[in-house]
Amino acid sequence: MTAHAKFLGTDGHDKIVLSGLGEADFIPAVIEMETESDSLDTLFIFPTHDTISVNTPSGFSGDIVGEYNIGRRSISYRRGDRYVSVLPPNEQGDVALAYDRAEPGGWESFLPLNDDAVKAIQFLQSNDWVVGSSKILVKKENIEILENFVLCIGDLKLDLRYQRFEYNERSKSMIMFVDGWKYEKIYLYKPLVYYTAFKSEHVMQQFYLSIRSLRLFGAYDGDVLAFTDKTLQELEEKGGDPCQHNLDIYSVYPKDFVGYVAAKYDIIKIENARQYQPVLYLDPDIIIDRPIEQVLVDIVASGAVCAPIEDFSPVATSVSVGKTLTELAGIHVGYRHGFNGGTIGINNIAVQEEFLKTTRQIITNTGIVLGRNFNRWVDQEVVNYTGIVMDSVRTDVISKYVRYGYRDGSEYDIMGRTGLIHFFGRTIEGKVDAMRIYFDRLVLNR
Repeated sequence: MTAHAKFLGTDGHDKIVLSGLGEADFIPAVIEMETESDSLDTLFIFPTHDTISVNTPSGFSGDIVGEYNIGRRSISYRRGDRYVSVLPPNEQGDVALAYDRAEPGGWESFLPLNDDAVKAIQFLQSNDWVVGSSKILVKKENIEILENFVLCIGDLKLDLRYQRFEYNERSKSMIMFVDGWKYEKIYLYKPLVYYTAFKSEHVMQQFYLSIRSLRLFGAYDGDVLAFTDKTLQELEEKGGDPCQHNLDIYSVYPKDFVGYVAAKYDIIKIENARQYQPVLYLDPDIIIDRPIEQVLVDIVASGAVCAPIEDFSPVATSVSVGKTLTELAGIHVGYRHGFNGGTIGINNIAVQEEFLKTTRQIITNTGIVLGRNFNRWVDQEVVNYTGIVMDSVRTDVISKYVRYGYRDGSEYDIMGRTGLIHFFGRTIEGKVDAMRIYFDRLVLNR
């Protein structure tokens, strides 16, 4: 790569050309170094010399010597004591070389990139990313390479010469270095929201209201997955426009309440779901009342499973958030409060697989050992217990976005909306009525 953010190569006839990534009729210059690039750190830590000899690409004229400077992390070419400079292309796109520069500055520097690095840069520029330290989402159109090897990811400016371009497939992240050395991590942003909705027409009405609010007020146009016993055609017909794009189903047929509430953990069985980051589970009795993007971004940046705290439910006295299981296990919980299992943010399924799989297995094992109906909350008590013993759930990330709707939908402050309002603690029919009242108020106050 040249300092003009282009790649140096030829047109196949030894004519020097500059190209962007993926452009046709371009043969990139092949650089051969005396050492592998991944050992450059070793050469700095255990120095033997300052430069490494490299070959000269075709198209250069005269007796040219190439050197990789370990300190500058770039290649320069010289003829005698004068350095080769790549001038910016003219209006016709022709590239000129100057062979008279006294010092190897920006235009006299070349950054060698192997195939993996090129692919990583292309992947970087083709996707949206969350900057870990700032919790800011950067869309792909705001990622660009500027002159002098500067990579801009939104407002984040990085020197390409100090990056290692390794994409971690499991955590869907890349480690970057600001100012050459400051640690930063960026995370792929490709969200999925999923629901469980079964059997009852009232539950399905909750789901239709929730997904409508997700699209309309949550400003979410991404993929949605519904765990349901209905067909996709039925959801599209009854749910209308919000269900007619970017919606898929996972067919499952629970027989009782245990199956209804524990089905959400089948997410670990869906291979296609692993491409997403983050993954947000929502109970169907939730209305989204403001844009949800920052909720999703915060989940990604957290690196954890996230759930909203129930500050009215101490674990020591509340069966719904783990009292029975923690007592049976002999765990002292002190003044700890539990969390609600109706909103669960998963930063990354692969990273959190052990927690999700363990929770699912303990739901099964406690049901067998203690009885299928020993606990009316089923999964919520188990996931609180698992969260405690595995120290895997953060309640400080999304709690600020979640309100709980015990009362009628007309009693909630429209102007004080936080993101999500969960209408639990009511009858199935009462939830639908409360959700519809609140939804209609949101429509009137848009």
